[in-house]
Amino acid sequence: MSRFLTRNDENASLENFYSNLSIGLEEEMLLVKDADDEVDQALVEVEQAESAENVVAAADQTDDMIVKNNGELDENGVIAVDNLTTAASIIATDDGAVNPGDPLNEAETDKLIPVVESSGKYYVSIESFRETFAKIKKKILEIVASIWARIKAAYRKYFGAYTSLMKRAKDIETRADNMSGKIIDSAHKTFEITSGAQYLSLGNTEPTTNAAGVTAALDVVGKIGNKKILTTLKDLGKSLLESVKGADFSTEADKDSAVSTLLTALTKSLTQMGTVGIPDKFIGHTEYSVDITNVASTATPTEELNIILQDRIRINEGDGKLKDSYKFTTMSVSDVKKIASTIHDHAKSLKGYEVGMDELEKTQKDLASASNTLETKANKADSAEDKVEGIVAAYNAIVRSNTYFANNVSSLAKMLKLSTGVLQNSLFWCTKSLDLHKSK
Repeated sequence: MSRFLTRNDENASLENFYSNLSIGLEEEMLLVKDADDEVDQALVEVEQAESAENVVAAADQTDDMIVKNNGELDENGVIAVDNLTTAASIIATDDGAVNPGDPLNEAETDKLIPVVESSGKYYVSIESFRETFAKIKKKILEIVASIWARIKAAYRKYFGAYTSLMKRAKDIETRADNMSGKIIDSAHKTFEITSGAQYLSLGNTEPTTNAAGVTAALDVVGKIGNKKILTTLKDLGKSLLESVKGADFSTEADKDSAVSTLLTALTKSLTQMGTVGIPDKFIGHTEYSVDITNVASTATPTEELNIILQDRIRINEGDGKLKDSYKFTTMSVSDVKKIASTIHDHAKSLKGYEVGMDELEKTQKDLASASNTLETKANKADSAEDKVEGIVAAYNAIVRSNTYFANNVSSLAKMLKLSTGVLQNSLFWCTKSLDLHKSK
């Protein structure tokens, strides 16, 4: 096994990480499997962070009320605190973070259980509420850091696999060039495939198990390889960073401006994501979509921001279950040669994501740093004698940009996962097709 498979230098640049390394098929398969596992776990953590943030968004609306009423809760406040307790328990026991820090234990979350007095009124400790609140937000950022660590680990491995895929594709082209006079006899017009058929299924369709189906799937991979989606995510990261850096809470106007600036950036980004040329009927029996929610006019700017922050790229599994096996039409030598050439070019294009991913990671780190600075600003403004109302809610909404960015980059990771599956399986079908050609 090559040395890079056990390399632990997580701080190294992705660019040229696997340059000049030669790996075999077995190592390529291991790399892809490990990368796929990292992507799958990152997507799980994305959902977890989103769920926790939605609870926080609902609970922070009650913060001002709890403080004003000296801990007394109305009906909505009781619900919010109960949801916060549940979120704290879940996120403490199953956060998946690389460095989870101090866990939110049961003793701490029990402090949040509202006390019912003889009057029938519900009360909660303001101190415990805010402490738990802060710990959950810290935990969310730890999960975000874990998501990025997994994404980076996945990309490293995919980039290594692309080098191998490019070489194998060229070898198949050479083999095809040397098959003059070979034909497909009547007994080998088709062969059975028991895995990988989902990569020939676009959207909810049944797999097209022939050269045309392979070409159609590769056409979708080519739309990812052109890097329009990468450019859009770079622009998104820059806009989010500028919005967080420029946010202020000194006055009501400053707070509203900070929220509005981020809303504008998000709306622009969502529109761009929907126009990058990625088809709705996506590879791997999935569908590509971009959420764009119409928010009620009665919503406050902060409420609107929390809603829009749930909108993002989606790669959803298609409906229905595919069959366990399919008959694949054996491809001609000329089709194999064309397809192998396309695979080589697409693998090369996807490998070109190396530099772009380094840029995205730097933006993520800068965004986290800016969020820490903003927290200091928010705490100072919140403790001011003539403080602006709604600072806590506005701050929490704005720092959700960290999770939002990670969510969308995770969707890109899933795109690469599916693209790599298409390339690998297409090469297998090319090889199998050539194997079935016989001399006249």
